[in-house]
Amino acid sequence: MSLDDSQAKRLGVPIIGIRALVVLIVAVVTALVVSEVGLIGFIGWRCQSG
Repeated sequence: MSLDDSQAKRLGVPIIGIRALVVLIVAVVTALVVSEVGLIGFIGWRCQSG
């Protein structure tokens, strides 16, 4: 996490794959939360904690 892109590439880290995986995980978790609490509850929860 503390490496920049060029350092990570030199170490052989698949940057594009990891970024895609993180985006996919975040999208799935967000969808699960919204499906459980509903869109209004999700927005209200976000506004309350921000």
